Amino acid sequence: MITCFLASAPVSAAVWGEGKWGEFTWQSSTEADSDGDGVLDSEDAFPDDPAASVDSDDDGAPDAWNATATEAQIAASSLVLDAHPNDSLRSLASEFLVAVSAGDNGTVTPLGTQVVEQGASAVITIAADDGYTIDEVAGSCGGTLTDSTYTTNLVNADCDVVVSFKSTTRMARCEGPNPCVPQIIGLTDYDAESMSADVTIIGAPESEPAPLEYTTWCASEALPDYTQLVVESVVNPQDDITTTIPLAASGEPPYLCYFTAANGAGSSEAPNYVDYDNIGAFNHVTLMAPDDFRETIQGKIQLMYIGLLQRAADRTGLAYWSRTFYNGASVDAIRSSFVPLEEFQSFWGDRTRGEFLTALYLIYFNREPDPEGFEYWNTGGGSGNPVDQLAQIFIDAASVYDQVVLENKAKVASHYTSLYETYDRDAIKAVLETVDNTEESVAAAIQTINDNYTAAPPPGPPATASFEFADDFEAADPTLEATIGDWVFYVNAFNGGNFVYGYGPFALKVSNEQIANISDEVGATRGHRS
Repeated sequence: MITCFLASAPVSAAVWGEGKWGEFTWQSSTEADSDGDGVLDSEDAFPDDPAASVDSDDDGAPDAWNATATEAQIAASSLVLDAHPNDSLRSLASEFLVAVSAGDNGTVTPLGTQVVEQGASAVITIAADDGYTIDEVAGSCGGTLTDSTYTTNLVNADCDVVVSFKSTTRMARCEGPNPCVPQIIGLTDYDAESMSADVTIIGAPESEPAPLEYTTWCASEALPDYTQLVVESVVNPQDDITTTIPLAASGEPPYLCYFTAANGAGSSEAPNYVDYDNIGAFNHVTLMAPDDFRETIQGKIQLMYIGLLQRAADRTGLAYWSRTFYNGASVDAIRSSFVPLEEFQSFWGDRTRGEFLTALYLIYFNREPDPEGFEYWNTGGGSGNPVDQLAQIFIDAASVYDQVVLENKAKVASHYTSLYETYDRDAIKAVLETVDNTEESVAAAIQTINDNYTAAPPPGPPATASFEFADDFEAADPTLEATIGDWVFYVNAFNGGNFVYGYGPFALKVSNEQIANISDEVGATRGHRS
């Protein structure tokens, strides 16, 4: 017989069994089970609540109710079961994770994974390092970037935000010694009164061969051969230059123009109109009249691209088809030439005629075809019309309202074709889908293009900011120097209070609704970089 005594330390004893001696170790337990749920306090995540005992992710929410828990114990418990038992960041079913990541050359706050309540948004502050700017905010959350603040769409599922940055230092585009092909970053419509239009060429970075002059070459339906119109001398190669192009002797608008640069070593590369292989030399812009652009050859070509290829024309394509027209080809012949193109065949692939009809209506008119019309053109009496003819039929039959939509889309597409730095099919298709019959939609689309897809540097100061002025502040000359980022403003009229400012053109709006002027040292109505 073995006599056992309670002990606080393990006790070992020699035991005889199965013809041999063995060792048996035991320890008496003095640990408590405070809530009486059958789980010792040392192992119980909720030692004072008999309804639960397990919390795998240690977030304070139980994985499940104890199998021994009664309905009364569960009802009396203040605990809420963990909807995410293996995730310590969240426990409620209404909580979702937003994972925020960023590339090099900038910071985001907060970085990493945050918990967001269902139906709420995550707000992220983005700051690029010196010499860099925000390139893209991508990810599955979606959202809106305003200045340096990104606000996600309402969160209803786990999602992510991915921020990238790009250098603001422009790299050399050619080795020289001849200057590089000029890059166009701005243009105006043709002005009938002055018979001219303005084009802005971005300054050449110091890493590129310096140009001494820019030359403009333009063609039109009346004068299809490119003619030299203006030579602009360059004072400071790094400065942007706006040149006025006289068009009085060039027929009626629109005009298709390209630009070359020259220095002591020679000229920049000119477009190759034989095989169109030097794409980089095609810096063509379309200078259009304010009205009825869709009725011109460049407008018609843009609508062909928009309908048949679901994008705006690229510069080489626009120059090629324009020259084809100038050389005697009909609009119908050009349009039918789109269908055999490898791009057309690859883009539409195995999609049906019905899918083509729907896509054509959506990109042209921002709506799907009505059921009767769809049936007629798909399988009915109009089903024998080739797809390229359908595009023209829909244009010709457009209502007054839809004609305005087409006009606006052609203009926006032309603006993109003239100014894009790197062609992006998906980007311009998305922009075109926002354009309707309103001037506001055109202005917004053009602003999007100017801000995101040209070679121009990012916009200057943020759209809004505020400052506090002393109550005894009085006008002087200059009255105040306000610095925001690397922009400096000089206030020369002010009546006290808070103000906000905008850019392009700049103005200061004070709290009493009066407008204060600001100017830089040279008197322009704007700020200047410090």
